[in-house]
Amino acid sequence: MGRESKRAKRERREDFEFPNSARNEIVVRSGGVCEECGQTVATQFHHIIAIAIALANGIACEVIRHSDNGKHVCPKCHQKLDNC
Repeated sequence: MGRESKRAKRERREDFEFPNSARNEIVVRSGGVCEECGQTVATQFHHIIAIAIALANGIACEVIRHSDNGKHVCPKCHQKLDNC
């Protein structure tokens, strides 16, 4: 089994990023405040079902890219969520 190039992996992951329409819905829902701590300005988008999990389990791209799978978070909370 060959190893996938870093570029190919990155391009495949990009297919799972939130489109602008989903980002806009998430921002409207959050009001610009971190949906995790509720105290900080949110600047990042977190996938509730992680892209890596989706890729490993064959979860449809449309599910991962949907606004219901996203949280608007501050960098500190995003780091905490990614390390769980």
